[in-house]
Amino acid sequence: MRQYIIKATLGASICSSILLLSACGSLFPSSNTHKPGTIVEAGSTSAAKFDVNAFVQKAETLPRFEYTHNNTHYVAYLNGQPELIKVTHDGENKLFFYKAGKVSAVQENGKVYGVNDANESHKAFIAEGTKLYKILGTNSADKGAANIKTGNDAKLNYLCIAKIQQVAQTSRVFRSSANHAKSDVRLTADVRLNGNQFYKMDCQLAGERVAKLSLIKK
Repeated sequence: MRQYIIKATLGASICSSILLLSACGSLFPSSNTHKPGTIVEAGSTSAAKFDVNAFVQKAETLPRFEYTHNNTHYVAYLNGQPELIKVTHDGENKLFFYKAGKVSAVQENGKVYGVNDANESHKAFIAEGTKLYKILGTNSADKGAANIKTGNDAKLNYLCIAKIQQVAQTSRVFRSSANHAKSDVRLTADVRLNGNQFYKMDCQLAGERVAKLSLIKK
């Protein structure tokens, strides 16, 4: 009789664990959405601390910079500098949330993590988020575009080349063809980076800043 009670209790515990895991799993939909609604510290199951939906909805009202590098697409939502950066690669989304210029949270694989500088497991998040903030934020060329008085074509070229230098983190950018778009607000051309990297560039302005940029390897 005692053995039966022990087995029954163990079976109930296993069932409870399965139900608990199922319930926890339902908090985090697939990474193709941004609606988990909670932050969970890596390695813990803490309660909700952060409304992801509200943050994303607010960010989506901001000006944005979109950058495509081969098969990876980036969107930075800008309030001066990025408040949210979304990275899409092979159909998977990864979101970086920022507060006062620092990574505050990351969504990856359907889970959202509150980022803590003191947590060793968060160092990769911080490094990646910091790099994205640097290459996708507003640069000095964007800020000073109104001071360019040499014509719209020169302004377009200056802003686009400066943005390529920023995202590629190199000063060695050479435009090797005319503007195929024949526009004052869009520049499509061949470019060479670092002497040996060849790309098709498509750069579009919104007002006096670069709003979209793509670099597709030739």
